[in-house]
Amino acid sequence: MTDTEATVPLDPDELWVHEGCIVWASGVYLVNGRLYGLQEALDGARDTCCSHCKAMGSTLGCYSKGCTLRYHYLCAMEAGCTLNEENFSLRCPKHKDTGNVLNCQLLDLAEGEEELNAEETGLLTERPLNQ
Repeated sequence: MTDTEATVPLDPDELWVHEGCIVWASGVYLVNGRLYGLQEALDGARDTCCSHCKAMGSTLGCYSKGCTLRYHYLCAMEAGCTLNEENFSLRCPKHKDTGNVLNCQLLDLAEGEEELNAEETGLLTERPLNQ
């Protein structure tokens, strides 16, 4: 197999995701080497549309007050959004130079998710708390 060949799961019940996309997905947490919130994020992704490519799928939203723009992770990079790796936040091109980047956060893809306490769960990757 070459580096350019796509690989697919052999089990029809498996779903493979891009590593970069899942790291940025709102509501997905890595705790002791295991991902939590993945199914809820995938369920919510069915109803969101990317502002850049107009395709459905998991998106990140600019949380600048009143901004409704959402982007797939790869589209966000292509569109010139600001991606803050310290707190996994995004600002759209229009808002990337305004305000404090730390006030920006990912939009929830699923409702009713429980917030995880990093000290109690051994959270390995800190995420911004969604409003």
